[in-house]
Amino acid sequence: MLWWIEKGSAKNCLGFWFRFFCKEATIRVTVALKIDFVFVRKLIGKRLLTDPLFKDDGMVSSLEFDISTCMRSSQKIAAAEKNGLINTAKIFPSLYLNREYKSIVTKFKDLRQKLNFEELDEFCARTLEGLSDNDLKVVLFLEQSQEACRKKLYEKSKQLLKQAVDSTAKCKNKTLLIGRAYLYLSYVHEKDGYLGNAEECLAIARKKLQALEACEDVGDLCFQEGLILTSFSQKMPKFASKLISEAMLKFEQAAAIFTKCLTVDSALDKLCCSYIRLASLLLKQSTEGSCLRHKVAVANKHLEVVSCHLDELSEKTKFHFYVCNAELLYQRRQFEEAKKSLDVAYEIAKACQFEEQTMWKELPGCNSCGDHYFQEASNNGEPANDLEVEDFVVADVPLGYLADTSS
Repeated sequence: MLWWIEKGSAKNCLGFWFRFFCKEATIRVTVALKIDFVFVRKLIGKRLLTDPLFKDDGMVSSLEFDISTCMRSSQKIAAAEKNGLINTAKIFPSLYLNREYKSIVTKFKDLRQKLNFEELDEFCARTLEGLSDNDLKVVLFLEQSQEACRKKLYEKSKQLLKQAVDSTAKCKNKTLLIGRAYLYLSYVHEKDGYLGNAEECLAIARKKLQALEACEDVGDLCFQEGLILTSFSQKMPKFASKLISEAMLKFEQAAAIFTKCLTVDSALDKLCCSYIRLASLLLKQSTEGSCLRHKVAVANKHLEVVSCHLDELSEKTKFHFYVCNAELLYQRRQFEEAKKSLDVAYEIAKACQFEEQTMWKELPGCNSCGDHYFQEASNNGEPANDLEVEDFVVADVPLGYLADTSS
């Protein structure tokens, strides 16, 4: 590997440029402020050995970060130069390497998965008081906005998002945080019933987040775009087929990003949510009341992937898995198994007090209102009450990332 350093020459530019020439690799770089022993010894003499400043081999401060290299195409570069285009490198979201950020976000995820919202509010307020890092303050404003949105305090949520954006001026990860703020604002508008506003916010979020290297925020963006397209497909039946196809493409992109992206710990829960969404949309694409066989088969493959990780998923993601699995089993006319899957989903929703409990009256086979439906189905092998396969429609999941109870 060859590397080359050039002192900054631009006006008001302090520091150095580093260029690495090697095959594709990730290089861990440590930048340190270190005392020059020879020079200092001349100034303070023997105190050099006793002064605590000179412990740790004279290391005053250090910062570690990763640099990723990639092979570049000379043909693409030549074409860009010919057309007068400038190739801009993707911005590395360094926030993901911040240890305190990792600790805070991990705590958020843990409390949300446990549905411990009271402790989450206390943790957020307590943490915010002791913070001096501008980036982390903005992160907490954003998470507080999500909690306000979950409580349906939409105006408060918007105010917190505005406060977050106004506070990004001095942030190191300004592009990332502004993009995330507009992504979160799209959640608020969607939950408040304003799909057009939500779509506009996503357009702004994409302009910001597409400048970043693949990270969890970019996956969240694709996922939310898929949700918006799905919502529009329900409101505009004439364009449903095209909108669903576009939504599926977005969920496929989200799954690809969540499979291998920069994240705090693991994006497994979000990856499985993407697969559940894909399976659900495949099952909704039907011909004369019944799904095409190959689409059912693909949906089944998606759900099989999720089923291998059920023990690692949040309760809300498990809930949506069992609902979608029931839909799949119903399409395959396995009515007794479909009822069992719905029963599991119902118990999860009941135990966790999900808002989705209101949807059970619309589903065949729920414990509270439709036991007779699958009771007759299990006896005769056919759906009861003369209902057709296409009558089995699962109500849409909540707006925002479907396993994150904050949206």
